[in-house]
Amino acid sequence: MDDTTVLIVRSLCSVAFSAVCIWVVGSFFHEVLEKTEYFGDAHEVFGFQHATVIFKSRGAIQYRGLSKHRYRSNSEVERSHLTDTIPIPPKDYCPIFQSNFTRAPDSLLANSYIKRPRLSNYRSRYPTEISEQVRREVEVCELLRSKPHPNLAQYHGCEVRDGLITGLCFTKYNRTLLERVNPKFFGKHSPPSNGLVSSEDLRPWLDGVEHGIQHLHKLGLIHNDLNPSNIMFDSDDHPVI
Repeated sequence: MDDTTVLIVRSLCSVAFSAVCIWVVGSFFHEVLEKTEYFGDAHEVFGFQHATVIFKSRGAIQYRGLSKHRYRSNSEVERSHLTDTIPIPPKDYCPIFQSNFTRAPDSLLANSYIKRPRLSNYRSRYPTEISEQVRREVEVCELLRSKPHPNLAQYHGCEVRDGLITGLCFTKYNRTLLERVNPKFFGKHSPPSNGLVSSEDLRPWLDGVEHGIQHLHKLGLIHNDLNPSNIMFDSDDHPVI
């Protein structure tokens, strides 16, 4: 991969985690990992179509199921709601670890952010789609590791299990730009937050974000998912994308 190649960097330092729910059917535990709602046209009316639920069963096997119910939290999902359930083989979302990739030290994994592939968009017709996306992201991260920048998330390597890449290891950043400028998560119809940041404070943050973007562009990369919830702050209060 040369420096003119344009690849997509998605949410390198996102810290959004889904709540986990566990239910029991017979002697097996089922753990809800993800849920995503889909909307579209049905009978010329646009609205909710179904929810896709990713859950884990029998220790490690992950499944995708569809539900006609809407859920406010993972704890509301019931196994009886799910139809069209299919298993997702690990090889379909975990690419093979290659010798030219970096393996994250085991000592780092417990205190780092491990980015794992989202499986809500899994399509059995294209079984290697997610695995290929992960492999391409690793290639981008390896390039950035060789050409680092203080305003880019620090990548430490791959989490590897049984020869497969199960996650990407990054420094854990604990606060986002969204939390800094809107700490009480007020909406547009809510009264102003006492935590609003002045324009003087914002300027160095915006400059840091711009510097990070410029570094990506010089390498022939684009971020493609830049938003306040994906802009983090390091221990020195520098913005990181």
